[in-house]
This record gives sequence, C-alpha cells and structure tokens, in this order.
Amino acid sequence: MIGAFPELAEPFGLRPIQAEALMLIGLIMLGHALVRRFMAGEGRAAEDQVVGL
Repeated sequence: MIGAFPELAEPFGLRPIQAEALMLIGLIMLGHALVRRFMAGEGRAAEDQVVGL
C-alpha cells in the first residue's frame, strides 16, 4: 500500500520504507499471536475436547 502511495507515510513523519517495515513487523506479531493462541491456548483446549469424544 505504501509502495503504491508513498504520500500516506508523510503525515506520520516516516519514510515509505519505514512505514512498510512497521507494517511488516505488525503482521509478523499478529501471526505469532495467532499461532500461540491456537497451539497453546484456547484453540488447543477446544481441539482436545473434540478428540476426547
């Protein structure tokens, strides 16, 4: 998005490459949070209940 419209990063005082890096970090953090939730958290407990039937 920022690559196509670099002027979107200007109001935040960032260069376009910095905005892209921050969005990539956010995407990676979201992925890790989802994996953690479903592998070690509530998703895993729900899976174990279905298998126990």
